[in-house]
Amino acid sequence: MKTINHICAIFIKQIKDSLKNRLVLVVFFMFPILALVFKEIVSEVELDFILPSFMTMNTVMVPIIFMSSIVSEEKEKKTLRMLIMSNVKAWEYLIGVGFCVFLLALISNCVFLFIIPFNAREIVTFIVSSIIGIILSLLIGSILAILSKNQMSVGPITAPVSMIIGLLPMFSAMNSELEKIAKDIYSYYVRQMFVTRELENSVNSWLILLINFLVLSLVFAIFYRIKGLNNE
Repeated sequence: MKTINHICAIFIKQIKDSLKNRLVLVVFFMFPILALVFKEIVSEVELDFILPSFMTMNTVMVPIIFMSSIVSEEKEKKTLRMLIMSNVKAWEYLIGVGFCVFLLALISNCVFLFIIPFNAREIVTFIVSSIIGIILSLLIGSILAILSKNQMSVGPITAPVSMIIGLLPMFSAMNSELEKIAKDIYSYYVRQMFVTRELENSVNSWLILLINFLVLSLVFAIFYRIKGLNNE
């Protein structure tokens, strides 16, 4: 019960902090806003290519950036140390923050449902794809958060990592050599499901997604055990 209370307290605190920060809200809804703009200025054919890319970038890049930056900011302000000293475990903190970022990212993704028409089955596919992408991205964001000491150190790492993972699927659609690389990364399959509006029917695709999850979980566990979260 104490653990649940700690996680809920961190979650509520982070939700309140996020809602107070206009920049956070702008970034969370940046790609849906861009999608609305592009819907008015490009053809349907171009929109069919652009929208899945915006959805993928929103699903992948935003959780990575915010998960890592929130934790590194708490480190910089020393509030994370205070929380841990007040009997809040590091993993409880990560779950609370992670659930906050997950919820905001999923809500911002669902804005796309009001931009273009989806039927009931496509909505289920969209939500499942979003959840898969967000969870895997949160793992990457958590790993980067552990490796960073403050906001200054996390930015130079987070930006290129999130951009590579988020943009690679789009560029792979135009280059067969890049596609060979992209097919080993979860974001490729997230985008494919956004494009086709159907869940992957290949066992190999789900196996790669599972491997991505297991590898990221293992890397997170190793760094968490070695460095901990409050590695100031």
